[in-house]
Amino acid sequence: MSGVTPRVADVVALAPTGRDAAAIVDGLRRRSPEAAVALFDRVSARVNRLVWRMLGADPEHDDVVHQIFVNALTSAGTLRDPAALDGWIVGLTVNTVRRELRRRRFRRLLHLDPALPEPPSRELDPERHMLARRFYAALERAGADERIAFTLRVVEGCALA
Repeated sequence: MSGVTPRVADVVALAPTGRDAAAIVDGLRRRSPEAAVALFDRVSARVNRLVWRMLGADPEHDDVVHQIFVNALTSAGTLRDPAALDGWIVGLTVNTVRRELRRRRFRRLLHLDPALPEPPSRELDPERHMLARRFYAALERAGADERIAFTLRVVEGCALA
């Protein structure tokens, strides 16, 4: 997958969640606290799942999710089509995780951040724990774009155009 940069529009097929996207986007543009809550209610489970799947059991998971919502609230005015809200938030998620992965790789190159994140749950049996540790170590060696493309295609089951 080297050199492949996934385009969110090509890999994401989201089902509607029942909230009125146009009302949420309009409220976000007006900086309505209720709209921020509605956005969180609408997309938080998907954002959390995507971050978990791209980063694994990461000690900075909550910080990354928080940054995604900060980015969403500060850039809501850039969303032209309210019907694209779900794809837009997935794009923000992918781009935020990509920046985080690249930042980590750079910090490791400078020996500022040598520790790898903890592997998935220690509640796994020893064999699955070892496999999970190896899997996330292999993902750690992949570039950010390859890791994201792999996660979206294989783990999330999204189709690549």
